[in-house]
Amino acid sequence: MAVKKVLSIEIGITLTKVCEIDYHSKSPKVYRCITFATPDNTVEDGYIRDKDRFVDCLRTEIQNAGMRSTHVVFTVASTKITSREVTIPCVKDNRIRDVVQANLTEYFPMNLEDYTVTYNVLDKKTAPEDRHIRLLVLAAPNNLIKNYYNVAEMMSLTIVAIDYIGNSTFQIVKKQTAAGVQMVLQMNEQSSIIYILEDSILLLQRTIPYGIENLIDSIINSSSYAASTSLEALDLLQKEHILNGKLNQSIHMSEAAATYEGSEVLYNKQMQELHAKEEATSTISYLISNVIRVQEYCLSKFKEKKINTIYITGIGAKIRGIHKLISNETGIDVKRIDHLIGVNFTEIQGEFDESAYVSSIGAAMKPLDFVPEDVQAEKERRSMQTSIVVVLFAAIASVIFVAVSFIQYSSSKSELEALRVKEEQLSEIEILNSKYILATQQYNALDALYQSLPTKNSSLVTVLEEMQKSMPKNVEITSMSSGSEGLAFGVVANSKEEIAQFVMEIKKFPEINSILVGVIVENKDDNGIVKLNTTLTCTYATTQVEE
Repeated sequence: MAVKKVLSIEIGITLTKVCEIDYHSKSPKVYRCITFATPDNTVEDGYIRDKDRFVDCLRTEIQNAGMRSTHVVFTVASTKITSREVTIPCVKDNRIRDVVQANLTEYFPMNLEDYTVTYNVLDKKTAPEDRHIRLLVLAAPNNLIKNYYNVAEMMSLTIVAIDYIGNSTFQIVKKQTAAGVQMVLQMNEQSSIIYILEDSILLLQRTIPYGIENLIDSIINSSSYAASTSLEALDLLQKEHILNGKLNQSIHMSEAAATYEGSEVLYNKQMQELHAKEEATSTISYLISNVIRVQEYCLSKFKEKKINTIYITGIGAKIRGIHKLISNETGIDVKRIDHLIGVNFTEIQGEFDESAYVSSIGAAMKPLDFVPEDVQAEKERRSMQTSIVVVLFAAIASVIFVAVSFIQYSSSKSELEALRVKEEQLSEIEILNSKYILATQQYNALDALYQSLPTKNSSLVTVLEEMQKSMPKNVEITSMSSGSEGLAFGVVANSKEEIAQFVMEIKKFPEINSILVGVIVENKDDNGIVKLNTTLTCTYATTQVEE
């Protein structure tokens, strides 16, 4: 059954954000949203270290918010997730994963046994003179992904996808930027992501290992500010203008001395505050330097494509003065993303900060989905078990139907014979004749029914058992029907080779005379995986019929 509504969760070091939202919708409706302080020392670089304490807090917050969805999407921000932008030849969508898997060691020159890999199509060129596909390939540690599966299990939630925060944000911001070349800067706690877009198409994406964590720590450690926790420091940065307008803004001691002439205490306090602001501003110098470096790289790679505007989002976008600081250092106009185009918030009552949920909303729209191999294998095993149960149930039902019909036929035949005897014994010919005619009609009807029954199905269970033994691993039977001359069943597989292998196995059955393969159709499931669908029609061997 298709999932219609999910909990989309972004877990940060300081804040955790949860949305109850439509799943896989281009214009989703948000039903409920909550933001709460992540318990101290429970999250580190995307890993949930203290699961018990975090799960207790998350469960309480979700229950208090009245959120009842049992399916969940997580969006993960971690420096442990590695990405590479690659270009491959133009191939069919169902062949992209095979190409990626074949070149993984080239993309990531490291041991990938402990990593889960996925990809996102950035652009596809199909012109005869320029045929290629641009991909963003990502690799995440298995223990990071399984960390979220463990949390979902503790919450009694079913994971439908695990997304990377870079993709989650991109699904939203590509609808928010103006035409032309634009930059989007998402400032998270431990890292930041830079997107270069042209007319909503992603030209470049870079993750830099600097966020606002050092800025928050400087506020907590400074004696000039009354903040002892990350949440208090973040609240202070959003309310008070602490950042300078430039990174290397000089302190004019003579002006401060003249202002507070005769009051050494006030002078020292003023100088302490100025030094505290300078120290706080300097903590994000590496972040801004990397923004400038990406800006210069973009100009060298995409000539004549000048960045018009920098859009800022993420937990750092609400810090007072940060947009002016970035604008002064880059020379580019900076805007905050405050309102989200293409998202329905009509269910939310009262004042609401739409931009705070950019990543959690985007994760529910088109997630990449990191799926570890053992989890994927378990999904396939359960799907196979379900298919076998359905097929066996159909076989048993068919046998029962044949048996019941035969019993009814035998009963009617016995009744007809009794009436014939009674006709000879009774003198009232007209009454007896009427009963005889009626019984004869019933007999003829049931005899015709019996003759039309699938008598060749006597070996149906044997055929199904042989089919189960020889069925390739990735082939599923989705439906089955049987008749007097043979049987037909729907098949889903990952490739034509698997279907061909299955057909060759069936031809070996002594009960089967011939097999016809129907039209093979490609379909995508909810996770974007391509499956091949077809119908196999089998004709029974004539030697199987028993009268």
